[in-house]
Amino acid sequence: MADGLPGQQDPDGQEPDILPVRFLRVVDARRRLAQGWLIPQPEVIARALILLAALD
Repeated sequence: MADGLPGQQDPDGQEPDILPVRFLRVVDARRRLAQGWLIPQPEVIARALILLAALD
């Protein structure tokens, strides 16, 4: 795995220190959930899972 030094590229040819926005949003949501800022809503999660399954 790449060590994340600026200017170096991983085997995929991408900058190792740049994470996808989607990943960052998931990490942020998990952090907020852990800190109690975000209240889990099972119906919203269920809808999202159904939509993801439908798109696959």
